[in-house]
Amino acid sequence: MVSFQPIEPRRIYMRIVDQIRAMIESGDLRTGQRLPSERALAEQFKVSRPSVREALSALEILGLVDSQHGDGTYVREAAPGERLTLATLDDISPMELLRAREAIECSIVRMAAREADARDLAALREAVREMKAAFKRGEYSMEADREFHVRIARATHNTLLLDVGEHAANLMRQRLWHAITARNLQRPGRAAKYIREHRRIYRAIARHNEEAAFQEMRGHLQGVIQDLFEEDETP
Repeated sequence: MVSFQPIEPRRIYMRIVDQIRAMIESGDLRTGQRLPSERALAEQFKVSRPSVREALSALEILGLVDSQHGDGTYVREAAPGERLTLATLDDISPMELLRAREAIECSIVRMAAREADARDLAALREAVREMKAAFKRGEYSMEADREFHVRIARATHNTLLLDVGEHAANLMRQRLWHAITARNLQRPGRAAKYIREHRRIYRAIARHNEEAAFQEMRGHLQGVIQDLFEEDETP
């Protein structure tokens, strides 16, 4: 029976990736073999479920596994040279990014609601329109989503907050973030919900209601955390 080792609490998802990759390369995990459930992996590694989910997304990017929605995660066959290296991945985990964004953007949106002018509001409306247009085409525009948050930071008219907001938003271009977000957006109703939430954030800013803007942003980011790392899974 395959046995995993507990993980040291530093860059946890990368340590999980290291161990599973080593077991694949050694043959302890074979092509086509189904990995244990997220819950079982979390128990064996002695880590949180979000860390396991991040690791599985990273392994999929590396070409080591194939996640089949509603069925599980399987070791996949890859031609020599097809698999990527760990250097392909980014150090910031999606959970770290979301927690940082929650701390940063909830403060930024308050100031944006206070300082936004007509030009800022027009830019935010345009970002929401771009998201809605993409949705009508059957897509979700992660770039319009990212730009919406950058424009909120720009609406503070504070250079330092804009720099911080842009840096946080640029981390949304990382491969691991894209992989785990794309999987989340496959779930029914997610894209439409996020567009509604962005529209509510915009409306609070347009009313210059700082408290409402704060609450809408916090609710949105906390909801994304719950959606990305929710408990339901295939046994």
